[in-house]
Amino acid sequence: MEVRRIIMEVRRIIMEVTISEKLKGSEPFNHELKRCE
Repeated sequence: MEVRRIIMEVRRIIMEVTISEKLKGSEPFNHELKRCE
């Protein structure tokens, strides 16, 4: 249960970072993200 909560928290932070980077228009970051998926 605790592990699942931590994973959800991490995913939420990653989403927030991704959105903020997209708003800044950071193309290299977006390409790196796609490569990791």
